[in-house]
Amino acid sequence: MEGPRPVRERVAEFVRGEVTRRTCRTPAELQCTEVVLWSRKGWANQEVVGERAHFEALRSVVGSAHRPMGAEHHVIAALVPEPTNRFDVAAVAVYIDGKRVGYLPREDARRYRPVLDQIEASGRRPTVTARIWAADYEDWDADRDETVARFGAGVYVELDEPHLLLPINSAPIEPHVLLPDGSTIQVQDTAAHLERLAGIAGADGERWAYATLHTAVEQRARSTRELAEVRVDGERVGKLTPKMSDEVLPVVRFLAERGRATASRLLVSGNRAAVSARLYVARAHQIDDRWFDEAL
Repeated sequence: MEGPRPVRERVAEFVRGEVTRRTCRTPAELQCTEVVLWSRKGWANQEVVGERAHFEALRSVVGSAHRPMGAEHHVIAALVPEPTNRFDVAAVAVYIDGKRVGYLPREDARRYRPVLDQIEASGRRPTVTARIWAADYEDWDADRDETVARFGAGVYVELDEPHLLLPINSAPIEPHVLLPDGSTIQVQDTAAHLERLAGIAGADGERWAYATLHTAVEQRARSTRELAEVRVDGERVGKLTPKMSDEVLPVVRFLAERGRATASRLLVSGNRAAVSARLYVARAHQIDDRWFDEAL
């Protein structure tokens, strides 16, 4: 079975675009198509450093939402490699609203740069969710000979391991809608599809893949029942339990009636001896009603 394809090829298919020769620079220099990096964590806990030198930019980002006693702000951040950085050619800057607000720590930047460089080289800009904790703090002003309140902030971004930033395959060819993220649902019957799933997990032992969900009729001794079938690139790789099927099939049917396939994020872990596959999706009743209008 073929191994994982080069990141450049996967990025191009992931965003349904062609690989270009253009290299992204800073947000002010080029407008690039954004690529939202995948993550299984669901929480921004990767530290950003150097915020103190960018408090003015952060104060502008927080704007009228700032609370002197302190508040958390959830935003989208872009990760921008800086090969011309005079202090570290492996640096990765963090931008929010087009403003540089800090950097990934040096060692972390070196781990992520190979993947981020290839995403940038394809003409795309990698983005992640981020959180800012901002508050005013007391500081001594020697010029005024008094204590004054100054703005301060810390930034964290959501980053998974480098090999888990992008799915291994491209998005479904047919018209589809990607279900919103949610808690995990274990996929059943994976042993019957061990070779296919082990190929997805690859040498790293864990990989993301685009999956699609379908209604399947299972024949029982005296009756039939509907289950949710899980496919990757059109090939069955498992199914959900009756209980979990009931949690997602209402959305699958809703989208199918409107000519859309139901796509989801699938995390495959394991090897040629044993595998585990988990969907990261919201249950039908958990999805905000506005999502349906935006999805279609």
